[in-house]
Amino acid sequence: MALKPLGALAATALACATWAVAIEPLWLEKRELEVPFPGLPRALDGIRLGFLSDLHAGAWAPREHYLRAVRILARAGVDVLLLAGDIAGHRAGQTWKEVLAPLAGLEPPLGRLAVLGGHDHRFNAPAVAHHLQSLGYTVLRNQAVPLHRGDQALWVVGLDDNSDLPGRHDFNKACREVPAGAPGLLLAHSPDAVMEASRRGLGLVLSGHTHGGQVRLPWWGSLLRVTELPRRYDQGLSRHGDTHLFVSRGLASTYRLRFCCRPDVTVLTLRSAPRA
Repeated sequence: MALKPLGALAATALACATWAVAIEPLWLEKRELEVPFPGLPRALDGIRLGFLSDLHAGAWAPREHYLRAVRILARAGVDVLLLAGDIAGHRAGQTWKEVLAPLAGLEPPLGRLAVLGGHDHRFNAPAVAHHLQSLGYTVLRNQAVPLHRGDQALWVVGLDDNSDLPGRHDFNKACREVPAGAPGLLLAHSPDAVMEASRRGLGLVLSGHTHGGQVRLPWWGSLLRVTELPRRYDQGLSRHGDTHLFVSRGLASTYRLRFCCRPDVTVLTLRSAPRA
């Protein structure tokens, strides 16, 4: 009789392992959020940001996985597409360029922007940046660019990788071109940038890096902490002063494993809000 509980436990463990390896890593979740943005120009009220992070191309995810993500964003009608680093896996195989090809198929009216992450630098940052540019993306490495509607603008500040040591990010350089008092958001691989972004008056930080922990336990959350922030900020939307932070769970990963932590494709709609 004692074998029956053991058999049930073994069957449950096998089912969970099968789910975590075979099913959930490719089960995309579309996340739609409205985010209040103090000082957002009226002309840009309602701007829709398509957001992906941690693509890890060349690891294990097939081309169809990236194609599904692009189709979700195309149906959502995003105004701009933002990528928050780890575009390629640090041990990317021969297919990394091929699987990223669907990214060229989405041409939002306000452009396509990207920053790099630690895996990109460990693999080959110049090659990743060059390939993104060939797909129509502007790669921001401690730079800022405006998104214009008429004569009004929202600035996107892009940090080079801020997840590895030594850090390659430079806030002063990245913000140099942003006019004083102009509304801006930060695109940075690691969410650790949120405190500095808040001090500089940026209204939103978009990051990845954490993968949401990849494995999350009910009532507990993720098992790992890979940033300086408390673990409760490792995925989703949070607020830090007047700055909102959104952390993506990522599109893929180095290892094919997820549990209670689906890969995500995110659409954020920004809404004008009064400054505090």
